[in-house]
Amino acid sequence: MKWFALIAFVAALTACANTTASHDAASSTQASSPSAQLHGDPSLAAAPPGGQGAPNPFLTDGDAVKMAIAAVKKHINGPLRTLEINVLYSTQQITLEVQDPKNHENVDAYVVDPTFQVQGPSPVQLTGATVTPAVIDANVFDPLTVDFSKLRAFAQAVVVRSKQPDMRVQVWTLRRKSNLGPPLWSISAQSARRSVNASADTHGAITYFSE
Repeated sequence: MKWFALIAFVAALTACANTTASHDAASSTQASSPSAQLHGDPSLAAAPPGGQGAPNPFLTDGDAVKMAIAAVKKHINGPLRTLEINVLYSTQQITLEVQDPKNHENVDAYVVDPTFQVQGPSPVQLTGATVTPAVIDANVFDPLTVDFSKLRAFAQAVVVRSKQPDMRVQVWTLRRKSNLGPPLWSISAQSARRSVNASADTHGAITYFSE
């Protein structure tokens, strides 16, 4: 009888230890998860009045954007050159349109979620002017030259200038407006009563504002 009691006691201790270890491992995994470290300004990135959905961290968190770019770069065998970067509030992701280093007339989309998992490449269908390697070369840019730390300040400046405290960022894009100039940020934002559009240079200084 004593042997049975001893065996049962040891089994109970082992089960308790395994449960504690599993809990500690889960806590460690959650703490180290990249998505848990995202910040920015949730009030700016929240759904607009009447909208639904969780805030998209890439709307106002420059650090998250840089981490997403680094994640995509691991999938590129050559220099990273982007035609466009875009973020939409209703999606929990950021999309980079990247020039194929081996075939410059081709552009592929890479989608990154808040855990920095990358989907792609997916072919981007280009329209407009005749698509040639020279045309693409003239319009792509190195995203690492952009000061994404200014993203939050740019969004805040748009809200202040709109004089609408409930203004929320809807979408932003980053691309060249012409093959002669640097890339520009474009932001669209919305409140219950107003919609605004604004542009900024790669340092976050507003160059255009319209209601």
